[in-house]
Amino acid sequence: MARHRDYEDFVDEGPIVVVEERKTSVAAFFWGALLGAGAALLLAPQSGAETRDGLVRGARKMSSAARDMAEELGDTVVDKYDHARHSLENRFHTVRRAVEVKRHQAAEAVRAGRAAAEAARNDLERRIAESGNSDGALTDATRTARRPRRARGGTTRSPRGSTRAHTEEEPEE
Repeated sequence: MARHRDYEDFVDEGPIVVVEERKTSVAAFFWGALLGAGAALLLAPQSGAETRDGLVRGARKMSSAARDMAEELGDTVVDKYDHARHSLENRFHTVRRAVEVKRHQAAEAVRAGRAAAEAARNDLERRIAESGNSDGALTDATRTARRPRRARGGTTRSPRGSTRAHTEEEPEE
């Protein structure tokens, strides 16, 4: 069975050390700095005027150093901004050129497709004509297919998809 230990049991083992953890704060640091500065002023081997002059010189040095650091930081920020802007402009220009190239390629593909369709139509018409079609029904059908068709809304749609407004009535087929 476990024995209950009394206070007397611990006294025999030696001194007891208690460690308390305290959180330090910035406020405590500043209070210590303020008290140290006050003690330094009171115990300074210089006269009051000399001490004030030293403090003014130190404050000017700190002010100049802070101004220099602020200028350097400002220059760094401006440089980073300019670099980012130029980088984005270059990327935008590259994308714009790529889009223009693709648009040109697509237009060329459409032109080539139209030319191939026209060549195929001409070849078909030539074959029909060579086949000796006596009544010409197929040839008339191909000519009719080339004639613009009337679309809704008073416009004419050609086989190629372009439209124009009607200036006069065209016969319906």
